[in-house]
Amino acid sequence: MLLGVLVAASAWGLEMESLCARARVEGLAQDARWLALMHYAPSWRGERSVVDDPAFFLSPQGATDPEAELVADLRALLTPPVGGQPPFIARFPARSRFLCERLGIPREQLPVPRAEECEAAIASFQPRSATLVFASGYLGAPASMFGHTLLVVKGRYDSLALAQAINYAASTDTNNGLVFAVRGIFGGYTGFFSILPYHRKISEYADLDQRDLWEYDLVLNGDELRWMLMHIWELRTIGSDYWFFDENCSWRLLFLLDVARPSLGLHRRWCAWSIPTDTVRKVLGAELVSARRHRPSRRTRVLAELNALDDAGRDRVEALADGTLSPEAMTNPDADRELEAAAELIQTRLARGHLDLPVYQARLVAITGRRARLPARPAVQIPAPPAPETGHASARIQLRAGQDHGVAFTSLTIRPAYHDLTDSPSGYDPGTRIDFAQTEWRWYPGASPQLHRLEAVAIASVNPWDHLGLRPSYQVGTGLVREVEQDGQGWRRRAWLDGGAGVAQGPARCSVYALAAFEARVGQKSALGVGPTLGIIASPADRLRLLGVVDIHPGVAGERVGHGRANLTATWSVASAWSVVAGAEKRREWGVDRGEWSAGLRYYW
Repeated sequence: MLLGVLVAASAWGLEMESLCARARVEGLAQDARWLALMHYAPSWRGERSVVDDPAFFLSPQGATDPEAELVADLRALLTPPVGGQPPFIARFPARSRFLCERLGIPREQLPVPRAEECEAAIASFQPRSATLVFASGYLGAPASMFGHTLLVVKGRYDSLALAQAINYAASTDTNNGLVFAVRGIFGGYTGFFSILPYHRKISEYADLDQRDLWEYDLVLNGDELRWMLMHIWELRTIGSDYWFFDENCSWRLLFLLDVARPSLGLHRRWCAWSIPTDTVRKVLGAELVSARRHRPSRRTRVLAELNALDDAGRDRVEALADGTLSPEAMTNPDADRELEAAAELIQTRLARGHLDLPVYQARLVAITGRRARLPARPAVQIPAPPAPETGHASARIQLRAGQDHGVAFTSLTIRPAYHDLTDSPSGYDPGTRIDFAQTEWRWYPGASPQLHRLEAVAIASVNPWDHLGLRPSYQVGTGLVREVEQDGQGWRRRAWLDGGAGVAQGPARCSVYALAAFEARVGQKSALGVGPTLGIIASPADRLRLLGVVDIHPGVAGERVGHGRANLTATWSVASAWSVVAGAEKRREWGVDRGEWSAGLRYYW
């Protein structure tokens, strides 16, 4: 009997070695699905996994050697578990399926033939379809400035709101936006995948954060969905370094889609940064989208309902929400619409912390009770804004020529991301600026190219007063700038920091704003100026964008020479990827007055 056991073990060992050799010969380690399952991405050092958790690998070289990891996984799949350890197939059902199918290994010959818990969960869920969701940008949280993407899988329920959301996000221990941004930029957090009901994300994004959602139905069949869910099972407790600009929610989701359909190769289209809108464009470019829907935020719904009313109607809505008008007194022809708007408005106020819960509940019950006794009418139609993928690409290069104080110059500016107030607003928040790592190089006659300006970060949010009240406008930025010396002879670079807060007013096509602002220069000579910043943003034609800014910052500390400028920039969108730009500026820096004008081209990619 012992001899029989030894012979059987020897035969199984030979079979294992034969399968490992076959896997090497067939090059399974370079199979597109295997590379996606292991999150390998091309780098200058070859294939490297972007997963940082050692628990994800069985081979010590697994993070950098696809073949070594595949062989280690194959051995683990074929070896009975010992010491109470979970079997390989239970931990990694998608990898196990890949190996069995590609090498023709019968399940019944495995030490543990099935991943029973995973298979039962998927069978109970009954996946039917998947949807990519884009949440619009939210400047209240640094991680969401560019927007956010997640996947939603619909199961046995018809309503998408009852589906399950697959989300990748950083696990944080702070509510401080600045701390989060700094640590996120340098990979200071760990990111995890999670699965939660989609209606919770709708409540978080559309109701609390007041962000519009865009839903893109994906063309994935049942088997592709099962591949994706099996891989999510493998990632339940696996963490990876979260990097704000590249290894973020948008890039990580591409691996899931490539596991489902390896021929897409979405994650292998290398880019130095990953922006949610770029992920949407990649998915659309792969012809994965069958339908697109706009899910307006509560703020968008309230504004649409208020805009459909006259001034008297809006006053009654305010009075209902304030509790100074009884819902029972609503008998006018538009009472139904006004009551609906008032119900939405008080829910918005609750989400923003402007109402106590007992007061909210009492007013909502009274308003909805009165509305229920009135005849039904079709809801107010909410126009969808331009979809995010219709806007310009996030990276921009600009070439200009002009004169600075009578001296000709040529300028090359490169911006990796994302959008500013002079770009076409289509697909973006028209009052938002988010620029990262923008550099301008200048050539003057007889001189070598010089770094003229670096904007490490520049953020602005211009929020005109609307029917929901006042939202503050603000700006903040920091970087390096090359400026003329105080005596007008020579140049010197200095660090700069500016910021300000204030108010804005006007319609979307022409808004004016005023900020109480400061401007600091730090270098061999330093200065701090404080004063007003005034601006106007106008779109007099569909393709034309104008931005005028006046800064008046008298010196209050350091070299009290004061700084100021008056600037006008115009851009004309020739096509989605091209625009013409022209501008003129009059400025005072270190007591020297200078004038400048320029014109050129912008290209977005």
